[in-house]
Amino acid sequence: MVPYKIEYLGNDGKVLQTTSYGHMSDRPIMGKRKGMVIAGGDAPPKGTANARISITSVTFSDNSKWTLTKKSNSRSTQTSENGGTLKSDDGEKLYCKSFIDDKDLLKVKGSELWFEHISGSLPGKWANNDHASYVNKKKWMPVWKGKVSDHFVNVNPALPIKKQINIKVLKAEGGKVLILEQPSRKNEYTLTLKLEELQGGAHWMEFTIGW
Repeated sequence: MVPYKIEYLGNDGKVLQTTSYGHMSDRPIMGKRKGMVIAGGDAPPKGTANARISITSVTFSDNSKWTLTKKSNSRSTQTSENGGTLKSDDGEKLYCKSFIDDKDLLKVKGSELWFEHISGSLPGKWANNDHASYVNKKKWMPVWKGKVSDHFVNVNPALPIKKQINIKVLKAEGGKVLILEQPSRKNEYTLTLKLEELQGGAHWMEFTIGW
């Protein structure tokens, strides 16, 4: 992994400390210790024992950047601008956004994701448009063969293979997202989501699932 740095903020919003690191460990960057959100395994800046510390960004030497997308008193989730995702203390999450007309299926298996079209225009194609879809903010232009798209690869975090998990829709905007099939041994650990646009025409749908 490339080197990275973490910026710490105190209660007043001022930068308390910026720390650089040579590599990312296998542990989640975000962690909890004594009510403070800090870098996993690292001590808080000196003289800030009573401050509520939060990490707002992690910048890597290749100019990719992780930005804080959700923050509460004890939980933090981060999504990168270049398509990656960090673990949070409340589980793994996957964010998707697409321009949907009527109904589509979205399938996720391991680190791959793809569409199976049901009705209306293909995702992104309504009224001669050619909109991309987004997976964890990473742009994806699906290539279609009939009603099935090619696979988006390197989904991160990947769904566990050969492990029973329970997927939940944490947030959905622009339409309805239904879980038709949870990953299981019967379906080779493939998640099936139904995306349904309810307003007529086509609209941007975005949603987050978690496990």
